[in-house]
Amino acid sequence: MSIVQVLKLEKSFGDFKAVNKISFEVEKGEIFGVLGPNGAGKSTTLNMLATLIEPTSGTAVINGFDIKKDTKKVQEIIGLCTSSTKFFWDFNAIEILNYYAMLYDLDSGARKRRIASLIERFEISEFQNKKFAELSTGMKQKIALAKSLINKPKVWFLDEPTNGLDLEVSKTVRKVIRDIVKEENTTVLLTSHHLSEVEELSKRIALINKGELVVVGSIKQVKDGLNFFDTIYFTLAKQSDASQLEFIKKIEGFEYIRVEETRVLVRARSPQKLIGKLINGLENKNVKIYDLEIKRASLEDAFLKLIKGGSGSK
Repeated sequence: MSIVQVLKLEKSFGDFKAVNKISFEVEKGEIFGVLGPNGAGKSTTLNMLATLIEPTSGTAVINGFDIKKDTKKVQEIIGLCTSSTKFFWDFNAIEILNYYAMLYDLDSGARKRRIASLIERFEISEFQNKKFAELSTGMKQKIALAKSLINKPKVWFLDEPTNGLDLEVSKTVRKVIRDIVKEENTTVLLTSHHLSEVEELSKRIALINKGELVVVGSIKQVKDGLNFFDTIYFTLAKQSDASQLEFIKKIEGFEYIRVEETRVLVRARSPQKLIGKLINGLENKNVKIYDLEIKRASLEDAFLKLIKGGSGSK
């Protein structure tokens, strides 16, 4: 069931069209990646969905509420965190979270329980009484993420949430995202320059470039639509007669083979299905190999091809 419906959403700034009539849907409880190069329009899209800026035309419906007609209702059920959230420099984490909990009209008991839960989840307790100005980038971002969850949002917008963070904090953030989705059935729209992060968290993505929706679908669909294949590499113990490798072409899922002296590259749609038959065939022909590895086609490969003009299914 779709909880977010984006309907021909458009935003212009003067003569510049930042977002051009894009449409897509996001299912309840999924982590949906919104990708694009710098200036593509992805942050503008999230800001419109979060009601921070008004669309030039088109609209979106979030959990049944129109972002233009039911702005206040939308604001009550969403959370937003960016990589550059700013707070009062003299406030500590407790004061910041309490301030925003009051804005959502949570009573004293509910505020204390929710804040305590978020402090534990984001491991904030060790610096909860330090002024915001004194904190590291990672600590600040943890508070920003916690603040965006104060109201238990049904839809959580995350715009570059791990930008500038070290590996340990980024790992914590990714775990929290997965946990929130699982435990609270929250829907997440995520933008990130770390494509491996999106591939780890999301099953479906939308790619925006120059304000246009280039492709939307599962990561597997995007790769398959661009004819991306996983690659098997191995090295022959000694240079073999090419005819000894001809059997590989008859294995289901085979797409391409290249032999350069003793180094062999095989491309396949489903290497996990092909690999066993490949090894058995080599053994039957007494062809010895080593250094066998499988390289997965990455989201980054697909991203670069699409940005450079490759086509996908809208």
